[in-house]
Amino acid sequence: MKIKILNGQKGFGLIEVLVALAILGVTAVGYMSALATSTKTAIKTDRMDTGRAISQTVMEYVKKQAFSSAGSYYDSTDIDDMLSEYPGYTVDIDAPPAPERDTYIQKITVTVYYDGQTVTTLEDCKAKR
Repeated sequence: MKIKILNGQKGFGLIEVLVALAILGVTAVGYMSALATSTKTAIKTDRMDTGRAISQTVMEYVKKQAFSSAGSYYDSTDIDDMLSEYPGYTVDIDAPPAPERDTYIQKITVTVYYDGQTVTTLEDCKAKR
């Protein structure tokens, strides 16, 4: 059996194949990194949007309650029912007493947390009507 060795062979050498694989590997790593970053950003944006919706819902609930210039405590049972659809989220409502100079308005602050980290804070005023 004779083996022919051609000087003008056409094909790829080992070095060329290794360089092509290295380029492919760098491209794949870059793509996977971008994919991971975009996934993290999408999750963070979803949490912020959900937190914003929760804060607006809770603020409307607070504004519908009876006005008290001495500060307010809101029944957490209704709020817990609202949050049952959103596991991991908690809400803190701050409704301090109205200032002595104006007993007809009260500042309300609603802070939404996800797993203990602040997601959003919403402030508004409640007026006695």
